[in-house]
Amino acid sequence: MQYQMNELAKRTGLSKDTIRYYIKIGLLKPDRNPGNGYKLFDGKDIQRLRFICKAKYLGFTLKEIKQIILECEQGHDACPMVRKFLWRHIEANSKHLKELADLQNRMEQAWEKWQTMPDSQTKTDEYCAMIESVVSSDIAIDCSNQMDKHNRTYGADNTGHPEKSL
Repeated sequence: MQYQMNELAKRTGLSKDTIRYYIKIGLLKPDRNPGNGYKLFDGKDIQRLRFICKAKYLGFTLKEIKQIILECEQGHDACPMVRKFLWRHIEANSKHLKELADLQNRMEQAWEKWQTMPDSQTKTDEYCAMIESVVSSDIAIDCSNQMDKHNRTYGADNTGHPEKSL
């Protein structure tokens, strides 16, 4: 049985825009109705969309999902690739969770300290006394790491031009 876009969207719960995007990036390759040019989908497209949704649920990127599908279409076992992708995500998530836990700890420590500090007029050489109260030695390493990470990602001037400095 073949379906048009509206029916495919209803059957999968995906928006038509999402389906169009998946077509655009090559995750779906619908047939065309020779009489009117409408895109036509079948059960395999529904199965593929369900696979894409499950893979996204597990944290795979669309680029990775496309690689997995291409591997299968070429008759290869995609499971080793899937394991490699998943392990990379696990490692990245672990690192990110640690960074978030460290940030949460710093925020909670600042919150506790700031509960006893009065709101005060900011001096001309300060921005906010509470933030200024953070011990400089605690942030020196973190700040330089953040700047290094930022410059590698965006360039020194925020626009991707490392030759310009901040």
